[in-house]
Amino acid sequence: LSELSMLYTVSQSFASAPLESEEIASIIARQFLKMMRVPECSVALLDDDRKQLVTIVDLRVDEEGEHHDLTGVGAKIHLKDYPLAAQAMAEMKPLPILVDPEPRLLPTGTAPLALEETRMVIVPLAAKGEPIGIVELKSTGSEKLATTAELNLAMTLANQAAVTLENARLYEGQRESAEQLRELDTLKSQFLANMSHELRTPLNSIIGFSRVILKGIDGPVTKLQEQDLTAIYNAGQHLLGLINNILDLSKVEAGKMEFNIEEVDLADLIENVMFTTAGLIKNKPIQIHKNIDPTVPAIEADPLRIRQVLLNLLSNAAKFTEEGSISVTCRLEDTVDGPAVLVSVRDTGPGVAPEDLEKLFLPFSQVDASPTRKTGGTGLGLSISKHLIEMHGGKIGVESVLGEGSRFYFTLPLPHDAEVEAAGENLFKEAGSNRTILAVDADRKVADRYERYLEPLGYQVRPATDPELALNMARQIAPAAIMLDVMIENGAGWALLEKLKSDPRTESIPVAVCTIVNEPERADDLGADAYLVKPIMEPDLSHIIQGLAPLDRQTTHEHNTEEPEFYEAGQVLIIESDTADVRVLKLLIEENSEYMVNVAEDGLGAFETVLTSPPAVILLTYPLIDMEARIFLQTLRSYPEMGRIPIILLAERPLPEEEAEFFKQNCKAIFPKKELSKNGLLFQLQENIS
Repeated sequence: LSELSMLYTVSQSFASAPLESEEIASIIARQFLKMMRVPECSVALLDDDRKQLVTIVDLRVDEEGEHHDLTGVGAKIHLKDYPLAAQAMAEMKPLPILVDPEPRLLPTGTAPLALEETRMVIVPLAAKGEPIGIVELKSTGSEKLATTAELNLAMTLANQAAVTLENARLYEGQRESAEQLRELDTLKSQFLANMSHELRTPLNSIIGFSRVILKGIDGPVTKLQEQDLTAIYNAGQHLLGLINNILDLSKVEAGKMEFNIEEVDLADLIENVMFTTAGLIKNKPIQIHKNIDPTVPAIEADPLRIRQVLLNLLSNAAKFTEEGSISVTCRLEDTVDGPAVLVSVRDTGPGVAPEDLEKLFLPFSQVDASPTRKTGGTGLGLSISKHLIEMHGGKIGVESVLGEGSRFYFTLPLPHDAEVEAAGENLFKEAGSNRTILAVDADRKVADRYERYLEPLGYQVRPATDPELALNMARQIAPAAIMLDVMIENGAGWALLEKLKSDPRTESIPVAVCTIVNEPERADDLGADAYLVKPIMEPDLSHIIQGLAPLDRQTTHEHNTEEPEFYEAGQVLIIESDTADVRVLKLLIEENSEYMVNVAEDGLGAFETVLTSPPAVILLTYPLIDMEARIFLQTLRSYPEMGRIPIILLAERPLPEEEAEFFKQNCKAIFPKKELSKNGLLFQLQENIS
């Protein structure tokens, strides 16, 4: 029992000891001196070649119990010169030895020797079945040493000690490796910084002079020379971008990336980056949209680095998307770390497989790393972006569905000064507008799908996955409409619907129940304004939401309550995204009539124009680039005063059979674009404006 108690005490001392070999070895020696009641103890470990023993602790205890360091520390002895130590480690058992004057084995339990005769026990230290060193216990005089019980106790203690000692050695090895790696990283960063400077200096000259020659400053150039110079200029810019990326990565990894923090207006920054990247999609059938919450306050960040991140996300979207759309959203978001600004870039590209998502943000990693891949790049952009956002205190992530597209997003924390905090308390109340839709569903992916459907129409979708959170958000942000899955948390949505419709703060908010169960009567009894059964298709959801929360309807009602001279006399609104067609139509109308022409490139822009400057007639292109023309018309007709504006439809292609009747009923005239004549168009304009 006393031995067990001692071993427990020893194990506790090992557990609380620092992970340093010499400190652990000193504790081992002291415990052996105490438990084995011998005056001297040393600990020696095998070197890396496992051919020599190196003494790291050599202690002696005097009669008063004081410990003294002896001179043996640092001594080395080759195993071939110390066969008894080699034997102890080979047999994995303690060896009692008599020294008189040459060491020889001493039988266990031998009677006390004469004074001044020295006895010793060599106890092997082993970890994972491999010897790592020895403990030497020395005794002189009449002390009895090396009974069977003592040897067993010594071996038990040695086994415990060896594990602790090996852990300490491994930790020290890892620490040394980490220090070496840090040193190598520093050297690498210095090398890259020096090399990038050496490379960029001549490269800037190549880029600059090729540009000068291209502009004809040094004289005219031939067409062939222009092609060659353009290739040189573009290749130089590409190489400069690669060098800058590598330098940025080395700065981040070395912890030497410096930020110039200032107040940043994200709306302006996004506009600037979108303008820059517009050229990347000019030859592709891609529409680019933005949806920026006007209540988003300025943030504190390095504008150059945030622009770099956004430019990388938009460039990737343009690179991998062959057709469809790219949407940029900026809004306020509640995160676990507090309120933040969320910026996302959604595309309709090929998407990314789930197993490839994790490696997207790794340095030099690409989803398609084959030499035959269609798109180039170093695989550094997203890795650098991740570091930059995290160094700003934000987070970056991706959601993707293979074959449908991807959504890259990042968050940035709001400033914490008193004024911003006070504004933040009212932020959600101010954010509620006829653009905000609250989506209540346990599955966040469903809310993302709703966002994908409604974002191009101009709505902002705010997700809530918890009934209590949804109720608080509805009270705070006063959304234009709520999409509610009543089966959230095993049917708790029914109770939420009842609360929404009985609370004076939320009772007027339209609620569309979007769920898998078919109980419209129950929903109607509780006050629901619409009912949709999952799976919900985009046209159905868009139609319902535009009916419940038409864009800017509230504003229109407030400012147009009388029967005004509503229409701008002689004003025509053209809704067309093709600049060439716009130029032809505008020239045709303005040169042959007194009518004034306004232009909107998409449905959302048209709504804004109609609200601020209602036209006498609208030329509507079919199809629109951002929404269905049918939905545009339905929404426009839902405004009593706007429903009277004549619509002339210009069809790019034949109308689908199921829509032809609808357009005939809602349009004054329908022209195939290819058959449009000047006289026919002018006649229709004059007829409808008059």
